[in-house]
Order: sequence, then structure tokens, then C-alpha cells
Amino acid sequence: MMGLAAHGGGTGPPMGGAGSPPPTPGEVGPPFRTPGESPPTQSPATRRSKLRHVLGWASWPFFAWRPRAADSLPIPRRRADTDAVRSIVQAVCALLAVALVTDLWLWRWLHFPGALPFLFGHIVWISGVGSLLLLNSGFLQHLDGRRLERLGLANLLTVLRASFLPLLLYLLWLGHWTAALGIYAVLGLTDVIDGAVARRRHEESKLGFVLDPFVDTLFHLGVLLSLSAVGILSWLTGTLVAARYVLLLGGCGALYLAKGEIWIQPTPFGKVTGILISLLTGFLLLVLGLGRATPGLRLGIDRGLAIIFAAAVLHVLMIGWTNFRRPVAGGVAVYRRGWGLLLSREVRQHDADRDRGGRP
Repeated sequence: MMGLAAHGGGTGPPMGGAGSPPPTPGEVGPPFRTPGESPPTQSPATRRSKLRHVLGWASWPFFAWRPRAADSLPIPRRRADTDAVRSIVQAVCALLAVALVTDLWLWRWLHFPGALPFLFGHIVWISGVGSLLLLNSGFLQHLDGRRLERLGLANLLTVLRASFLPLLLYLLWLGHWTAALGIYAVLGLTDVIDGAVARRRHEESKLGFVLDPFVDTLFHLGVLLSLSAVGILSWLTGTLVAARYVLLLGGCGALYLAKGEIWIQPTPFGKVTGILISLLTGFLLLVLGLGRATPGLRLGIDRGLAIIFAAAVLHVLMIGWTNFRRPVAGGVAVYRRGWGLLLSREVRQHDADRDRGGRP
């Protein structure tokens, strides 16, 4: 008897039977059915609606681009976290589908070798980007600490730029300059408009504040090192490019380990150099695609990039020294106007209370 009771087979009255307690007020009891009556069947439309709800397909337009009028209202923590994770998963699935179609179309058009291994690697890369976003979904907040329910269009553009970077690098390696120029123009456009989209749609987030400069670093580093590897740019320019970005990424990691916090703040010098680098790289790809990249023109672009990156290396050293001497402030992912976004291992109590919506 004890074994039956442990498995739900005790001798007590069945649910809804004569000996079962009446439902409490506000509780709906099981529907009454006569003995031998089969349970009611659901219509196909009802089953499809439940399936769409479980998979989350019905909410894709909301997470992708639909603005939310009640963004200023407080959002329960558990609901916001669940919706944020769902929006990231849906965005990654959409990017995987777009990548599959784009890679297959370019393969049929260009007939480039190693298409299937590259397709597999591209899928693995996008999955890795999605995993990185899921691990840092807690940064999906407004700059003032209010939680966001969705990834948002601005962050989606940044993730798009990171997801299709391997395709651009592969085209550069194969020397398909026209196709590479087209992909470079599209991805460069996402870098131009993502900030404007975030401000216009009120989607400025801590995730975007960190993700955008990180993706820009990977983008320029990969493109310029690829051009240097195939002999378009000199080894000196490639070395300066690697030095600038290795110092930038390595310095951030070293400061975080040494001080326990770093400040992320775009500078006017960094924005100007980013624009010049993008314009020179795009012009170089244009003349390569048109077949008018004369040795003198290539040498001029190469020297211009070398001068920019030599100055950028000095700039990285200066801002690194400034951040090293800056006093420790404390707080995790705290934004301060004029200072930037603070990333720290230490949590200050009032910052944690503010991120919880002001509740102690």
C-alpha cells in the first residue's frame, strides 16, 4: 500500500470523485464527464496557436523591430530575463537562416572552393556569438538600469555585423574584391546607423555600449590583417594594426584584473580614426574591384593607414595610463554621463538597489 501511494496509486478517492474536497473559491475544477465519455478534442487552429506560443514564433516581430510604448514601466525581473533570452535565441535563429541562404547563393555565383567547410564554420561562429550574448543577457538594460524585454533593432544590427564578418574575411582571402566590397558596405552601414537607431528608438543599452566597440575592433582587425596577409597592405601596417587592437583588448583585460574595474567610453579621437580607417579601407576595396589599384595608389593608402594606426597606438597607451590612475569607483555595469560605462567585479548596494528598480 505504501508503494502504491508513493506512485500515486493509493486508495484515496480519485480526483473529482465523491470524496474529493470541493474547489476553493476562484479555483476551476475539472470538467464533468460521464463515464466512458472521451475528452474533448482541440481544433487544429487551437493546436497551431498553442504551438506558436510554445515556440515563441508569434512574438518574433515584437522582439525584432516593434517599438514598445510602455518601456518606462517597471518590468518584473523574471519576465524580463525570460523575454530577453527568448529574443536573443530568435535573433540568432534568424541570422543562421540568413547566413545559410547568403552562403549558398554566393557559392553558386562565385563557385568558391571549400564552401561546405566554410558554411559549417560560419554556423559555428554565429552559434558562438549567440552563446556569448546569452551569457551576458544581464547587460540587456537601459543605461539607467531599467531592464529591456528584447534585443532591439540597434543591437541586432551590431550582432549582424559580427555574424557576417567571417564571410567578408573569406572573400578577401579568395580575392573576390567586388563581392567583398558589397559585404563590407552593408556591414559598414550597420556600424553607421546602429547608434542613430538606438537613440531614435530609445534602445540605448549597456549591452550595446559594450558590444559595439568590441565588434568594431574585431571588424577592423580582421579586415586589415586579411588585406595584409594577402599582400595588399605592407607588413608594417599589419603590425601597427595588430599592436593597436592587441593593446586595446589586452589592456582592458589587464586593467580589469589589476583594478577590478574598467571604464568603456568612446573618445572623439577614436571616432575620427574609425571613420578614416573605414573610408580608406572601402576606397581600397573599390579600386581593387574596379581593377584600378595602381602601385602608387596602394602605397598611398597603405602609408595613410600606417600613420593613423601609429597615432592610434599612442592614443591607446595614453587612455590606458589614464584609466590606470583613475580612482576605483565600484559598481557593476553603471553608466555615468561623461565617464562612460563602468564594468567592475564589486557591487555597491545603492547601484544594486537601483538596478532592481529602487527596491531594497
